[in-house]
Formats: sequence, C-alpha cells, structure tokens
Amino acid sequence: MRRLGLRAISSHVLPGEWGGHTNVNGKLATLLPLSKFEEVARRLTRHPAEMMFSAGDENSALDFPHLGQAFRRVKELNPDIAIYFNLHPSTQVRPMLYFGVEIYQRYIEEYCRHIPLDYICYDLYMYSRPRNWGVARLYENFRIVADACRDTHRKFWFVPQVNTTKAEIDITAQKLRYQAYAAMAFGAERRIWACWTPGWWTNNVLTIAGEKTAQYERLKTVNLEIRRLAPRYMQFIWKDTHFTGFTGIAAKWIESDPSGKVGVPQVNFNRPDGIDTECFRDLKSDDGLPLVAGEMVVRDGGPARALFVFAADDPYDEKPRTRLVRFRAATGNVSAFDPDGPVALSRAADGTCAFEIQSSHVVMLIAPRNPQVLCFAGKGDAKGRMFAIISSTPHEKPVR
Repeated sequence: MRRLGLRAISSHVLPGEWGGHTNVNGKLATLLPLSKFEEVARRLTRHPAEMMFSAGDENSALDFPHLGQAFRRVKELNPDIAIYFNLHPSTQVRPMLYFGVEIYQRYIEEYCRHIPLDYICYDLYMYSRPRNWGVARLYENFRIVADACRDTHRKFWFVPQVNTTKAEIDITAQKLRYQAYAAMAFGAERRIWACWTPGWWTNNVLTIAGEKTAQYERLKTVNLEIRRLAPRYMQFIWKDTHFTGFTGIAAKWIESDPSGKVGVPQVNFNRPDGIDTECFRDLKSDDGLPLVAGEMVVRDGGPARALFVFAADDPYDEKPRTRLVRFRAATGNVSAFDPDGPVALSRAADGTCAFEIQSSHVVMLIAPRNPQVLCFAGKGDAKGRMFAIISSTPHEKPVR
C-alpha cells in the first residue's frame, strides 16, 4: 500500500468493541479501561501507510464519556495516532438498546458533546432496507448529521453500500452514484464503501480469493467521477440542502420517521415552486422530478457561491432519464461543471439559464469569486423598482 500511495485504517490495534453486541453497551469503562488505551498508545508506532486506527464501531452513547476521555489520553501520549470511530445510522428500531438514548438526534448530540474528533462518520445501507422507507432514512440521517457537522465545525464522512444482503440484489453504478452524490449534496467529504472484501453479506468488490467482481468496475467508475469533481467540490463548505420535485411516490422519500425514534420533526421539505438560494433562484426541472441541491459557500471566506445539483429521481435505477433544469442567477457569470468538466449552459433572453442532467448524476453551479452582483435583495420598493447588492470587493460598503 505504501508503494502504491494507498493508506489504511487499521483495526484491532487500539482497544475497541462493536456496539451491535449489545451486552457491551454501557460497560466499556470496565471492559476497556484507560490503562488499555495507554498501554497501546505508548508502544504504538504508525506505519507510513497507516492513516488511522479504528477504536470502535456503532457504540452506545452510554460509553461516549469514557471513550472521549480515552481518545484524549491516546492523543496526549502519542500525537501521531489518528482515531477512526464509526456511529450507528438512524435505522435502528430499538434506540435505547443500541443508541443508549431515546432518540437519534440526542445520540448525535452526545457524540458532539463527548467525542473529541473533528468529523462524524456513520454507515447506512439503503438497499438493505424497505423501499421508500430506506430512502427517507437516508435523507433524514443526512440532514441530522450534516446540521451537526456544520454547527460544530466537523467534517461529514459517510459509509455507503456496495455489497448486498442477498446475491440476487444488484447494486448498479447508478445506485452507487445515488448514494455518493446524495451524500455530497449534504457536504460529505469522505466515503468509505462497504464491503470491499468479504466481511459481511455478499457481492463484495473482491471475492475471498481476491478476484474482481462486477462491483469492481462499477465502483472504479464512480470513484473516478468523484475524484475528478473533488478539486472544485472541496473549494466549498456545505451550508444547507434544498429539495424540489418530491411529489407522488417521491414525497415518501423525505417524510420523517413516523415511529418518532429519530427525534426530530419533519426536517426535509419539498419546495414546489423551485429552489431559491442567495445566488440562485427558481431552480427546478422541466419534468418536475426530484432534485436535491446542496448550497455551499467558498472555503476561503470569499464571495463565491456554489450549488451542488443532484438528480434524485431514480434511487433504484429503474427508469433513468435526461432532463432539463432551469434557474436564474444573480450574476451572468455562472459556470457549470460535472465530473467530465464544463457543462454547457443555455441562456434565454429573460435571464433564465438551463442545463441537461441525467438521473443520479450531478452538476455543480459556481458563481464567480468576484461577481459584480453578489445576491438578490428583496422585491423592490413602492414604485416597483428592483434592487440588487453591488460590490466590487467583499470589503467595500455595498450600494444600491
């Protein structure tokens, strides 16, 4: 791995338990005392190809105070050790048994309160869940974690599904795209696909003998797309996510969990008249099908803005299609990109822009770093005049 420029997350080095073994939940202070973490931290030397060390998976919030103390102690003794820690998704039906608290939102809050890591990572395997309900949990979980990451200045990491519970289930490249790009519409900066080699379930990327399966080329294709888009994507930080076109059966995909175990009211709402943000207005597709748009601000604090537009109409790869998406921009200098590079934007006389997008694909709209018109500002005065904020630099006082 070192020779090929790859890096590993090593497990069974630091002390750790899987919270799916519910008999350990709430007992880690006894099972994994600080002395065990200190012993490993003092003697551990990181291999150059080792990026991180796993310290647990899907643990209960009951153990977060102890684990937070242990993680701090490891870092004190050995600053070279980076810790990987993965959480439950919101799909558990017995929250007290698995989360250690009554609702999922509280579970995430307890993590942020006690665990001294600069990211939140969890896994959710939507294609092992009931149809529609699984898509709804995907988006609901995204919103809860993305909001927590934004509010606590953490990074969002996501573990999507590449293998299957049953051999006859086929996770196509389109289904891989759906998971990855939906996560990116909520600001996800890292994906960790499960499972590359046999760990659980079947249809992994490699067989137990190391042979490539059909999933290998599919995952390679999608990962390369993400990698090509990454330089532009990583210039921005996620701010918010918006939905339009979620009607009919798609309305079920943004419904809150009726059981109440997630612990938040409806968090994703359809905007029937299109998506409006600071620099982009009236964004929707001509066919009225679902779009998810991640609103982003430039990482360096400048005036540039982006909208990560994901065609979310076909989560099960049953009827992929190409549609036209229209929007208005506060500046005429908007550019559009997908993983293959610039995307053609048509511009109408009324200022409306349009681009084509395929199901489960993305187009990233970017308003320039120094636009003349920074944003829309209201609907006008009593005489019907429209105003816009004008500024040549972000430091000058705007004038109307």
